[in-house]
Amino acid sequence: MSKIDTHKEIYMFLKGESDLGMEIISNIFFKQLHSASFNSLARNEEEKKELLMKFFYKLFQKREYILKKFTNQNRGLSSFIRKMIKNFLKDELRVRSEKELKKVSIDDVIEKTINNPIEIINEIEAYRLSELLEKRLTEEDFKMICYIIIQNSEEKLEYEKSYFSDISKDALYKRVQRVKEKLRKIINNEHFAKETVQYYLENILPTKCKRS
Repeated sequence: MSKIDTHKEIYMFLKGESDLGMEIISNIFFKQLHSASFNSLARNEEEKKELLMKFFYKLFQKREYILKKFTNQNRGLSSFIRKMIKNFLKDELRVRSEKELKKVSIDDVIEKTINNPIEIINEIEAYRLSELLEKRLTEEDFKMICYIIIQNSEEKLEYEKSYFSDISKDALYKRVQRVKEKLRKIINNEHFAKETVQYYLENILPTKCKRS
């Protein structure tokens, strides 16, 4: 049986293409967590899982940087991840020593499961897309996108009356097309996956639309 290439598997996991890579990272994480230096951080399996998920969230914030850093390398990624985990756990200890211990709260984007790396990537990337759109789109753009995603014809008509009663149907259609094209360019230029965009439209954008 051939030896597992941990560097390759971790790299492929960060690309969303390896379940084994996720397992390798998890094993490294728990080995560090169970050491004498850090075993006070988690009292039960649920807290261990929450810490792991919080680390994955931190990891995927640096995903593009790590993939670029190790693009043409065939070793070193395991050590890099191990050091990243150790620094993460040190930070957790420092934070908990500065204030009363509180239960770690993890965003919905990473609370569901660690069994599907592609799902994790899509959800975390969807929040990155959300942050990017907040910077590049105007409030008027968001109003239009909220209008576009409404499926119910009566709700759509009410929304139209509330925000676009002062323009013609033709002008509204042209605005819709302009915003769609603006959104399409951002998505294509930043190489967001279709599944990422779908998660954003179904789970993140509606929340913003309700607040508008």
